[in-house]
Amino acid sequence: LKLQFLYLIATSACTHIPARAPSMPSGKRILFLHGLESGPGGSKARYLQAHFENVVVPDLKMSLFDYTKENSAVRNCMSLKGSMEGCINVALEAIAAEYRAVDPAGTKNGVTLLSDAQARAVNETLIIVGSSWGGGLALKLLERGIHPHSTVLLAPALGKKGWFGSLLWPAWCPGSLPAGGRGVVLFHGDSDDTVPVEGSRALKAKYPDIIYREVAGGDHRLNAALLEPSDGHPTGRLRAALQHILDGDLSRL
Repeated sequence: LKLQFLYLIATSACTHIPARAPSMPSGKRILFLHGLESGPGGSKARYLQAHFENVVVPDLKMSLFDYTKENSAVRNCMSLKGSMEGCINVALEAIAAEYRAVDPAGTKNGVTLLSDAQARAVNETLIIVGSSWGGGLALKLLERGIHPHSTVLLAPALGKKGWFGSLLWPAWCPGSLPAGGRGVVLFHGDSDDTVPVEGSRALKAKYPDIIYREVAGGDHRLNAALLEPSDGHPTGRLRAALQHILDGDLSRL
């Protein structure tokens, strides 16, 4: 009886996951950059892998105080700049590995450099999805000259609430984005009590071509607002948004 009970729990918990994720058109793929204390097994990573093929989720090895994480703030003397540099290279390594069949990447001072052929392939086929810390990382990649097909930001970490958070994590806004922000889609909840929504509003004001969707009542994780079924979005709003991007129909975002 106990085994039957556990079996029922396991099967019911997985009923929302498709047996096979739908194929991606024209060789497109998704690179998901997870949040600060999350990882490749987090809820958004699992959601994307359940609904799409060719989803790459590198382990950013990031945390504030977990010393076992290579890019943690505590291992970088509480310097988030040092942590970000480490995460940038993890992301670049993941991109280079994904496009190694196109052309090999190079390195300079230990930092991965994409070849011109890889950069063109990234521009044509890669969709970056970044959540919180991963959203801030995605913006740093854009600043560094990585120009993906599209970028989806989920409550990007452009600052942090509270006196300690603001001291450790000063607010910032990207100095430059390719194409004035075209190809960037930004979701942020107006009830986010972790990362101030004002940072995303300022980003939209600076780069008007960004497609900005403020989620009424949305918290920082945005799982309830974007991952769970809702009216008009039976598999979640995030899947629908990514499908519109894949279809080239940004007007429906």
